[in-house]
Amino acid sequence: IFGAMMGYYIVEKPGMTIARYQDSGTGPNKVEFHVRKKLGGRPVKLWLFAVQKVAE
Repeated sequence: IFGAMMGYYIVEKPGMTIARYQDSGTGPNKVEFHVRKKLGGRPVKLWLFAVQKVAE
């Protein structure tokens, strides 16, 4: 797939995950927080993209 990235939108989806880690990997008396945010995307201007088919 080839195209101009201005025809593709990246959006934030609702929802976020926070995980708390306190184990032997973090060290003594230390806590780690891992935060994940959901993202999504889709082409909105389809005429800016082209698909090239290649024979095997």
